[in-house]
Amino acid sequence: MGKDDFSGLLNALNISINELTSFSQKTGFIQRVRKVNPLDLLYALSMEAMKGIASYNDIAILIENENGTSISRQAIWKKVTEQSVEYFKLILEAVILAKAKRYYNDGYSINCKFTRVCPPGGSQGGPIKLLIT
Repeated sequence: MGKDDFSGLLNALNISINELTSFSQKTGFIQRVRKVNPLDLLYALSMEAMKGIASYNDIAILIENENGTSISRQAIWKKVTEQSVEYFKLILEAVILAKAKRYYNDGYSINCKFTRVCPPGGSQGGPIKLLIT
């Protein structure tokens, strides 16, 4: 899957490149777009994560191969901060909402008893538990 196909999938969910840029600026992930835009990072991380392991070097190489912009693995490492986590959470939320709206509009009933997701032990990691309230 190329970057154009990936962008097309996002557009099918009504998530535009402008919205991705807005998410990145809202979270502080990217203050101003220079060499690499938020779509480049999202695409590269998604493609490498699907392979199982996403190293900084692999992400940098994929960005260079896709748009010709040379970026170092150290530059990618510097971008992986709390703001990047918040950025990717917003994107995940937008994708889930878009999918849910599509099913809801198609006549499917969404009856979910889960009202929140809480990771065990706060932010220490581990499997996610769904709490029924």
